[in-house]
Amino acid sequence: MGLNKNLVYIALMDLTAALLAVLGLMAVFTGYCISKPRLFPLQYAVCARLHLDLLPPLAILVGSVHAIAGFSLWLTRVKKGADLYIWIFGIALTSYLIYISMAET
Repeated sequence: MGLNKNLVYIALMDLTAALLAVLGLMAVFTGYCISKPRLFPLQYAVCARLHLDLLPPLAILVGSVHAIAGFSLWLTRVKKGADLYIWIFGIALTSYLIYISMAET
């Protein structure tokens, strides 16, 4: 007996939800650190690097996995076998979004 896809998708959504909460909190703190650098122990350059360069690609990656897992969970209940196509499309879209976010402007 194999592992149930529904349980895998639910576990993946739970894990990514926790990671998204941490990333959101980090985004808030680094944003405050950028706007009021004298109130935080980190240097302005560190806060700016975290907030502008490192957090967006991580948020895109984790948020995309969360969305794909949720949509796949719904598709396994509605239409059998369609969840594989969502993962292929989601990985391609996520790669494109990360490429755009990391492109030099």
